[in-house]
Amino acid sequence: MPTANIETKAGTKITIDGTSEEISEIIGVIQRKEEGRRIKDPSTIESRREKGASLTDLILEIREEGYFDKPQGLVEVKKILEEKGHIYPVTTLSGALLFQARKRILRRMKDGDGRRWVYVKGSI
Repeated sequence: MPTANIETKAGTKITIDGTSEEISEIIGVIQRKEEGRRIKDPSTIESRREKGASLTDLILEIREEGYFDKPQGLVEVKKILEEKGHIYPVTTLSGALLFQARKRILRRMKDGDGRRWVYVKGSI
């Protein structure tokens, strides 16, 4: 079985035992890493289409279901998406909802207490 001794730019010494294909693959990974390129594992990468609906698509879906007929805050939107199996942090939701408000798909206004923003169906 072939053996390779490698010394990286940082001075790390690596000894690899394996087939010539395995050694070649590992050397390629190390070279890409040293060049600062991201290493992507094709077996774990899916295109956006394969992953399913985007957050924007999900917001539009719950809008069409009548969810925004009444004012809804971030926490309420987070809960309905979680019930549908989609977990998003509130920080991600706030940006997505604000984007929809700017496109006039949703309206954004202060609730009755004036302490938090709520969202309702927009004019479009």
